Amino acid sequence: MKVNVGTLDTVYAEVELKPASPWKLGAAPSITADIDEVGFSPGVANLVTGTGVEVGQALVSSPITKLVTIMGGDADEDQTVEAAVEARFANCGQVSICNEMVLVHESIADEFTEKLLERVKSVKLGDTFDESVTMGPIANGRDLEKIDAIVQETVRQGATPAASGKRPTGEGFEKGYWYEPTVLTNVTHQMAAAREEIFGPVLPIVRFGSFEEAVSIINASELGLSAYLYTNDYRKLMQAIQVMEVGTVFLN
Repeated sequence: MKVNVGTLDTVYAEVELKPASPWKLGAAPSITADIDEVGFSPGVANLVTGTGVEVGQALVSSPITKLVTIMGGDADEDQTVEAAVEARFANCGQVSICNEMVLVHESIADEFTEKLLERVKSVKLGDTFDESVTMGPIANGRDLEKIDAIVQETVRQGATPAASGKRPTGEGFEKGYWYEPTVLTNVTHQMAAAREEIFGPVLPIVRFGSFEEAVSIINASELGLSAYLYTNDYRKLMQAIQVMEVGTVFLN
C-alpha cells in the first residue's frame, strides 16, 4: 500500500485509505492511527473498505474530490513497452493504479506486441530476497484462484495466452502463491480479463481502430481509477482527458 500524505500539513486535504480487499487490511489501521497520533485533525486520514467499484464510485462521484494529474514528456514505442511491463508486473500486479489492460492501435499492434513479449521474458519470478528476481508471489490463495479463473475464462472466450497463463511448477514453487507473468492477446473489451480487476501479473492487450473506440472501451470499464496515455499528439491528449471517465491521467 502506497500512501501520499506529504501535503497534509500545508494544505487542507484528506486521505482515504482503501486496502485491496476487506480481508487484506494489512498496515492500513496502524497507518491511520499513526497519522492521528502525530497531531493531524481527526478525519484527515480515513480507512474505508469495500469493493473497488463501491468505494471508487462513492469517491469519484463526490463533488469534493476531482483531480487529474498529468506527467508530461515525449513518447516512443520502446518507452511505452517498458512502462507497460514495469507498471503491470511491479509487485506482481498487486497495485491499484497499475495498468489492467493495454490498448494499442491496430496499425502498430503486431510490432508493439512482439516487443512487449520479448521484454516480458526478462521478468524473473521467484524469491525476492534474490536480487536477480524481479517479481514475487501473490499475496494469498484466494487472489491466486481468482487470477487463474479470470485467465482461463478469457482463454475460453477466445483470447490467446501469448506468454504463460499458468502457475509455475518445480523447485522453489512448491509452497506459496505463484503465477507466471502472463500476456493475453486477441482480447476484446467484452472478455473477462478486460472487465474484471485481475490484481495480478496478467496483461491483456486490446486493439482499437480509432480514438473514439479507445475512449469507448475505457469508459465501459468499471475500473477507471487511472489511465496512462502515450502519445506525441497534444491535441488528442487534451481531448482524451476531457472525455475519459478516469480518476487520474498519467502522460508518457
